[in-house]
Amino acid sequence: MRVNDGGTRFSYLPEYLARGQTAIASSLPLSAEPVVTGSGSVPPFFTHLLPEDRRLSSLRRAVKASSDNELALRLAVGGGRCGSSCDCQRAGEGLRRNGLGTR
Repeated sequence: MRVNDGGTRFSYLPEYLARGQTAIASSLPLSAEPVVTGSGSVPPFFTHLLPEDRRLSSLRRAVKASSDNELALRLAVGGGRCGSSCDCQRAGEGLRRNGLGTR
């Protein structure tokens, strides 16, 4: 997952698709086409990995991110890791080859 022209872009790596793996979420179907969301929002699968209630409020204050900048919050929480097979990356970082990822 990466920031892309003000939005967020998620795509599976070709290697992951070629191995015939399953989709990580029903909202992220296996496809070579990326899932693109608007400025700072992320696909629902990744939003649900954020903390809730007071912890989310504390995180927003600590990161100094608006409530709709889900990508900044996701990056702050996970140190880049978004699950067992997925990485979130800031623009300019190298692509990690772990099976899932971004292009």
